[in-house]
Amino acid sequence: MPESPLDMARVWVEFTDPGNPEQRFRCDLTWLTSRWTCVFGNGCKGILPGRPNDGCCSLGAHFTEKADYRTIRDVAEKLTPQDWQFHALAHARARTVPPVEPAPPVKPPTPPSPSTIHAPAAEPPIHHVVLGGLSEPYDLPGRHTAAVADAEVADAEVADAAAPAEEADRSAEESTAASPAPATRLRRSDWTELEDGVRKTRVVKGACIFLNRPGFEGGAGCALHQYAIRQGIPTHQAKPEVCWQLPIRRTYRTVEEHDGSSYLETTITEYDRRAWGPGGHDLAWYCSGNSAAHIGREPVFRSCRSELVELMGEAAYDELVVRCTAHLRSVKAAHRGSGRAMLPLLVHPATLEAEATPRSKRRL
Repeated sequence: MPESPLDMARVWVEFTDPGNPEQRFRCDLTWLTSRWTCVFGNGCKGILPGRPNDGCCSLGAHFTEKADYRTIRDVAEKLTPQDWQFHALAHARARTVPPVEPAPPVKPPTPPSPSTIHAPAAEPPIHHVVLGGLSEPYDLPGRHTAAVADAEVADAEVADAAAPAEEADRSAEESTAASPAPATRLRRSDWTELEDGVRKTRVVKGACIFLNRPGFEGGAGCALHQYAIRQGIPTHQAKPEVCWQLPIRRTYRTVEEHDGSSYLETTITEYDRRAWGPGGHDLAWYCSGNSAAHIGREPVFRSCRSELVELMGEAAYDELVVRCTAHLRSVKAAHRGSGRAMLPLLVHPATLEAEATPRSKRRL
């Protein structure tokens, strides 16, 4: 099926962020009210020719910052050979972090005796604080460059190697046994690689190392995604940022008014081929504008709720729902009894085409 034109008209809505009066959201209603859904394993042809089982996982995932890298590393270390097809490859040179027994409860201080009440006070204990970056939007203006992001990943490895106590504390918290089991720390080069100086997940046999291939007893598909489903947690807590955001795109720009004031504009729209860069036009197949993927039971703003809340915040998402719902009501009212075809401006062209396709030919 043909894809929607990249320069198609869209309906936009703007509103002030309830949590930050200096930020305004600019949201693409045409995209957010479309019926796009992920069709991996259900009609997806893959972004590379001849590799339909890869979906969009053929190239691996680039890390956006130190926090992104650490999130994926921590999840990867929890996967078992039954969860992850390439578990043995990623653990080829893994090291073991020795466990630390939980510290005994702190006893209340003993009141000073008269003979020591005038003694010099003891030096206060030194508390080492490990500073970690907040999970900020990676595409903010002035954010770190890719090289700096990779340097942060390297710093994360150095910090981890130099702070066994921190790792042991985490292992002790995760274990409920009386004698905690040793934790496993993956070696970075066994599951990631550099591409043009940028750190990303390693590509194994033509696709991401986390992609379980057809025939694997644990199930084909992203091992990280499947882990999130089994644990009952949102997928954005277990997958690289570039993966869970796709195909939603968030961008920023500073708007300068004529009176000298300014505000931050945050745009929420479709991650179409152009967002991939020049190479996006060379992808063999892409889903966001293809009617084969616009067969979801719910509109994007509902099916991707957890991702949008993570990108916008709960209060802003609630404002978005009000506007998306009003837009859908307007579309329904315009369509009712008119007998005329709906304008692509109001409804995503791929959704319109999918709705015109007989249900017997749909895959979902």
